[in-house]
Amino acid sequence: MIQTIQHEAPSPTRESLDEIPDSRLRLHAPVSLLAHVETVLGRGRDGRHHALALTGNIHLPELRAELTFGSHPGLGHGNGNGNGNGNGHAKVHRSTATIVPRGFTMAIPLQYLALPAQGEGSDVWALTPEPDHDPPWMERYVGRLEREPLKHDRHVPVEVTLDVTFSPQERRDGCGESLEIAGELSFERPMHVRFLCRDQEQSMGPPLGSDSDEAVLIVAGFRTPIARQTVSSPGGRDLWMTVRIVEADGRVVCVEEPARRVS
Repeated sequence: MIQTIQHEAPSPTRESLDEIPDSRLRLHAPVSLLAHVETVLGRGRDGRHHALALTGNIHLPELRAELTFGSHPGLGHGNGNGNGNGNGHAKVHRSTATIVPRGFTMAIPLQYLALPAQGEGSDVWALTPEPDHDPPWMERYVGRLEREPLKHDRHVPVEVTLDVTFSPQERRDGCGESLEIAGELSFERPMHVRFLCRDQEQSMGPPLGSDSDEAVLIVAGFRTPIARQTVSSPGGRDLWMTVRIVEADGRVVCVEEPARRVS
């Protein structure tokens, strides 16, 4: 019997760009991304002839942080006259930082799945989580199990916790300040995929007995660092900063309202 893959709705906590010790600011927020998953199913090695070896990669979309600095908390939201501080002399400074670089790839851990009883000739299907669907998973055809490895790719939603710290630094040339950015992406919940094997004459029928097995694409608690980098920023005590996290196509995945930075 096919068991539906169910996950609890994510309930991460969210912190604003709060002032924390030594003038640093922290963005801690959950974001929802569409990951491109590539899997390869082949015969097991190292004596595991009665198993299928699963390998592959997960590609995350490119993400960047768009930073806007100003001297008024209404910066970026407008105040009716188009000025940042109401006197027509506001200066706006913008910078961009890379959160997830283009082409970012994570390897799927090597694991072995049970070989179907009928072996070659079985049709393989994959069940992946789809929280917005009812039932909360999507079934897709992978291919026919033969001697050659089965390659399959799809897009799967994934919840990621973004944790970034912005640390003001004095520039060596004495011209204003810079902002050092560092952090990590964390996956608090695992991502699974279940593979089913069916008789090729009954592609839409039930699986072949107990011929189904589950693989872990992302292990719960997995973390990957955000590359440490420095961007320019204006100086001053009454500085406000707005952060937008956007994908390469411009889709906004997270917005933080202006927060005051203490120099």
